[in-house]
This record gives sequence, structure tokens and C-alpha cells, in this order.
Amino acid sequence: MPQDWKAYYEAHTVSAEKAVKCIKSNDKVVVGHAVGVPEILVNAMTKDAMERNLTGIMPMHVMTCGDCAYCKPEAQRHFTYNSFFLSANSRQAYWEGRAEFTPSNLSKVPYLMAHDLRPDVALIQVTPPNEDGYVSLGVSVDYTKPGAESAKIVIAEVNDQYPWIHGDTLLHVSEIDYFVKSSRPIYEIELTKSGEVERKIAENAKAWRVVEQTL
Repeated sequence: MPQDWKAYYEAHTVSAEKAVKCIKSNDKVVVGHAVGVPEILVNAMTKDAMERNLTGIMPMHVMTCGDCAYCKPEAQRHFTYNSFFLSANSRQAYWEGRAEFTPSNLSKVPYLMAHDLRPDVALIQVTPPNEDGYVSLGVSVDYTKPGAESAKIVIAEVNDQYPWIHGDTLLHVSEIDYFVKSSRPIYEIELTKSGEVERKIAENAKAWRVVEQTL
């Protein structure tokens, strides 16, 4: 752990375009979960892979927000997307055969990231460091932390609008290879309205519950 973490932090703070240059063809890239997605890094990675004509890059995550740029048809030649959950922005890619789906319980994904999948690169979003040189993974910890701890290279979007969450959420700056500063609101997941389909599902679930209680 560097004694002067501030010097390390400043020396490793670069642009998103420069940070993603470390990503190579066939790398496995774990991406921060849900609203913790580092969208700036994702977009930079996608653009760079297409410009350098990289192939076989495998982004991995559960739910993700944003545009999911590597799921676009024009990125198919460069990415083999592997999802543990099909979000609204990635379903079309799966339906059209441009993505892979790995069914798994959410509780198992952190173990997979730390042991079986072993990502080459982690793209994460964090808070600015505190006085001791620690950043918080904020609202995205679950598989993001073990994924980052297992990755060979960690690239962090340091967003000064990202919330600091206490608990087992911290990484020291010395555990991160590149920092990309940003200032943007994080994504919000809007509440959906229930319709006829949802009402029928609820009725069926209630009916099955009654049946189970009688068995």
C-alpha cells in the first residue's frame, strides 16, 4: 500500500479513453452492477474496441442501466456479452443471438466472479477517496467488489455525485489501476405500473399459495 496515496491517485488519474487502452481482445470484463454501472467507461471501452478492431471481449454483469453500448448490433463483431440477468437494454441482443445468458442465483455470482470467471478487467464506479485513501463502491457492492478484487486490472470512474455507503464497501486506491474523474447523477430505476398481465400473475401466485397450504 503506497505511503503517499494522494501521489499514487493523481499519477494514475487519466482520461477514460486512455484508461480503456489496457483492454485487449478476448478479455473478460466485469461491469459494476445496476445503477452503479460506470457508463463513461463502458462507452469509452465500446468505442475503443471498435476503433482498434478488438474482438471477443466479454462484458459480464447482472442487471445494468444505461445504453449498454456493447449490446448494439454494430458492436457485435467486437463483443460477446455474457449476462446473468437480461435487463431491458440487453434483451434484444439475446433474442437476436448476439449475447449469452448464464442462469445463476444472484447469491452465487460473487463466488463466480472471485473463483470461476476471474475477470481480466473490472470497470467500476466509486466515490472520491476519503482522508485515508479509501473509496466506497456505494450502491453497487454485491458481485462488484469480489469482481474488482479478482480482476487483473481495475478501472474506476470516480464520481463526486456517487453516494458513500458504509460497511464492507471499501477499496483502497492502491487496489485500483486507473481513475477517471466524473460528476454526474447516478441512474434511477423508475417504478413501473401494474397492468392486466401483472394482475393475473398475482392471482395465480395467490392461488398456488392456497394450494400449497392445503397439501
